[in-house]
Amino acid sequence: MAGPRQDRDIPKVKITKQSIAELLFIFKYLKPYRRYFIGGLIFISLSAFSTMAFPFLMGKIIGAVSNNSVNLPTNAVTSKWFDGFKITNEKWPLNVTLLFVFIQLSIQTIFSFMRVYLLTKAGTNATADLRKSLFGKLISLPMSFFSAQRVGELSSRISSDTGQIQDTVSFVLAEFLRGVLTLVIGISFIFFISWKLALIMLSIVPLIALAAVFFSGKIRTMSRKETDMLADSGTVVQETLQGISVVKAFTGEAIEGKRYSNNINSLIEFAVKSGVYRGFFVSFIIFAVFGAIGFVVWYGAQLIPHELSVDGLIQFVIYSGFVGGTLGGFAEMFGQLQKTIGATQRVRELMGLDGEIIDSIENTNDSKLNGKIEFKNVEFSYPSRKELTILKNISFSVNKGEQVAIVGGSGGGKSTIAAMILRFYDADKGTILIDDKNINAYDLKHLRSNIAYVPQDVILFGGTIYDNILYGKPNAAEAEVIAASKRANA
Repeated sequence: MAGPRQDRDIPKVKITKQSIAELLFIFKYLKPYRRYFIGGLIFISLSAFSTMAFPFLMGKIIGAVSNNSVNLPTNAVTSKWFDGFKITNEKWPLNVTLLFVFIQLSIQTIFSFMRVYLLTKAGTNATADLRKSLFGKLISLPMSFFSAQRVGELSSRISSDTGQIQDTVSFVLAEFLRGVLTLVIGISFIFFISWKLALIMLSIVPLIALAAVFFSGKIRTMSRKETDMLADSGTVVQETLQGISVVKAFTGEAIEGKRYSNNINSLIEFAVKSGVYRGFFVSFIIFAVFGAIGFVVWYGAQLIPHELSVDGLIQFVIYSGFVGGTLGGFAEMFGQLQKTIGATQRVRELMGLDGEIIDSIENTNDSKLNGKIEFKNVEFSYPSRKELTILKNISFSVNKGEQVAIVGGSGGGKSTIAAMILRFYDADKGTILIDDKNINAYDLKHLRSNIAYVPQDVILFGGTIYDNILYGKPNAAEAEVIAASKRANA
């Protein structure tokens, strides 16, 4: 079994053209649900536009009750360039403005619901198809793969990694697009209201970019390690529950409890450390954004009444809040995108592995095997322990109808021989013959369907006992199932 990965083994996932291209493979699974996805994107756009009407209306409410609401000069640049927007320089009736606010909120509610519903439908279905494909790939992989992997970690790939991908498709991409539109619209409006204040507000963008570069590398690495540590703790749970009979037999409850506690404590310690970096980053963003807004209000107040009206200043501040909040949100989205790229790469690694060919097109022979088995000078080492040779120059022959018992000490290779007859593993040297024919020439399904296998540790799958008996022969009649259960004294 592979042990827990160390920090040096955790690749740093960078957002590059290649990594983005790898991320786009999820769109192959989105294709059947593209109408929902495209519909969601449309409603995101509509939602962004309707949201940006809110600051405008808030400014009009303030302007309706303000005695200091002064129109911009007729020779102002905005009047010359935007004659169609002269309504912004006029007071609106308070009750009419409030009515418009509730109309805007009602429309916004519909748009928001539709975008969440459609993108969730697309993302959930696409991720479900991805999970099915990944599970199908996993169970098709040879036993040599599983001998070098931890079951808990593989389970995490299906649950955690695909879950991360689902969140990105359903929410992160949506919020990213919404954020871009909010920025474009918001920046356009703040420049329209006052280009002087807009330049002051946008001066914080370089500071945020520098902070993102400084913190993102560390946060990215720590996020990846935190995910892997969580998978390790899940592996401890899975291994313990799978081997609960061994735990009970050796009264190992305290040992396993301590092992799990140590994993969780390490995870908590690391998560807190990661939170410190995130906290510094978020705190800086908040300080920069709201500090800039405070300075904007101070400077904008001095522009009243000659260059700016009170309602114009209120509109500017609210739009600036939208712009600043969106810039701050991009940092979190950037981190989520990095996590998704890492998850995507791990999923693609598994999907790119070669599985066993269970049904061979060339060999569709359904005839029964006679049962003659012959090993000729077979040598074998497990892929995860190549330095240890399990079988050394093994040769024997078993004829049809013979009953043979293989006796030996623990680790002598008894179970390995049975596994090789089932072609769980291929010999490193030598030849295995079934009915005088090389075992590699047989279709795997044909070979294994002719072999009855009773493992050392019997596992019952979910379902009824009847279902479990049918597992070896799904098309068996009820009488056959009853006969088999009687012969097994079940």
